[in-house]
Amino acid sequence: MSGVCSNTQYTVTPVGTDRATVTYGATCMGIAIRGTGDGVASGSTVTWNTAGSAGPCGFTLNGTATPVTSASARITYSGTVCGMPVSGSEVLTR
Repeated sequence: MSGVCSNTQYTVTPVGTDRATVTYGATCMGIAIRGTGDGVASGSTVTWNTAGSAGPCGFTLNGTATPVTSASARITYSGTVCGMPVSGSEVLTR
């Protein structure tokens, strides 16, 4: 679904040559999303984690991102959203 988020803001701060932190926020389908995250690159894989809130629910997620093509990446994740366990894998394409 495209166009469901607005007021998207993020700040990426490099920490050394292979790590970065991010703070982000957006409003998606009327729900305020806010969080912070961290990522570390090793070869072509980025290991990441994030924590924040989506409306009244908290979330913590971690996973990896690996290239599939020059325009897509496979994102794997696991963690909790609103106290419930979640996990999966998606291919994101730009």
